[in-house]
Amino acid sequence: MSHHQRWLALTAVAIALAGLVVAGCSGRSGDEPSPGADTTEGGEHQQVFAIEGMTCEGCVSTVTMALKGLPGVESVQVSLAHKQATVTGDPQKVTEQAVIAAVEEAGYKAQPAATGADGTR
Repeated sequence: MSHHQRWLALTAVAIALAGLVVAGCSGRSGDEPSPGADTTEGGEHQQVFAIEGMTCEGCVSTVTMALKGLPGVESVQVSLAHKQATVTGDPQKVTEQAVIAAVEEAGYKAQPAATGADGTR
């Protein structure tokens, strides 16, 4: 899939999500946050995901835009070098499943980043 095709797919997803928000429906379940997630001082939830398939800064931009389009997301940091995305937001809206689905819709694969026995990444 070319970058242009990914961009078009991402645009379609953003339009669909905007329709859900306008209709008052997040389209997400109230699933609990993932076990490896952290909560920030403001009560926001931070999750780290391993991202497969990124090869350039254009890929980073595509993944970043896909994640920023999710309801409840406050911030997104995507690292090409570490092949990871860190997503911070409302734990009731930004679920593990929502993040994985958004990344897959953008044409990549995502899974929660591995954590050590002590909870560190």
